[in-house]
Amino acid sequence: MYLLKKGLRILGFSTIYMLVLGSLLYVSDTAWAATYSSGFGQDVALILGNIIMLGLLKFYRRKTENQWVKTEAERWILARAREQTSPTPRWRKKLGRCLLWAPSASVMLTFLFLPEMAGLVSHLYNGRLVNLGRYQIKTPITWVNTTDGQTYLWTLAAPGIGRIGLPTYWSRQVPVSSSSFYPVAHPEGQLNQNVPLASATVIAKHSFPFGKETITCWDLIYNNKYVGPSITDPSIAEIGCSTESSHFYAHFFGWRGDSAAFYETLQRITITE
Repeated sequence: MYLLKKGLRILGFSTIYMLVLGSLLYVSDTAWAATYSSGFGQDVALILGNIIMLGLLKFYRRKTENQWVKTEAERWILARAREQTSPTPRWRKKLGRCLLWAPSASVMLTFLFLPEMAGLVSHLYNGRLVNLGRYQIKTPITWVNTTDGQTYLWTLAAPGIGRIGLPTYWSRQVPVSSSSFYPVAHPEGQLNQNVPLASATVIAKHSFPFGKETITCWDLIYNNKYVGPSITDPSIAEIGCSTESSHFYAHFFGWRGDSAAFYETLQRITITE
């Protein structure tokens, strides 16, 4: 019962913490949405949110301090009396000490791989297999999915701190990748008949079977008619794909390391007749 109450208190504090932090981030994004200070607003929200929660935690501990001391003293006396009559096995003591670190370890794991965890939660909530008309798409389990189930599937992926390190996050250089899949013709009509966008330079071209037809993908660098091809970070890729019949197209923009997963997702798409 004691452990249950303690777990509920931790869960309650974590829930309040996420609500406070989420609310402050929402307010900061709304207030600074139209300015270049959105990053500053987010930093202020994070600092203010942690100050508020630390203050609430201190206030709660002060209000419950007497009851907590009394409860802990009673537990210690009972544990000492029980230990004298029936000593606890050594393996159970070691197990108990290890379990004390379990909450901290789980929080650290979530912190280091937060984007991947978000993708996992997204798949648990929406399901990993997405149906877009007659197309069934299965995305990587660490990618966050958003879909209306009919006309589009949009995904977002980013490596956690555990994969790329804290300095990259601190300098705001996190490589974020987005992919989109549409069971309709390309709106610009320029990816038809294996013809890439006229305003782009093709770095590479890939074609592979897609049901009864072929889908072609172009690795692109977009051109500026005044200054020529735009300077592109080699670690960033932009890929456009379309079927021969132009009834399906896909787009990828982001970290080139995620492009292989994008191609693999395309090749795993199943089509029902």
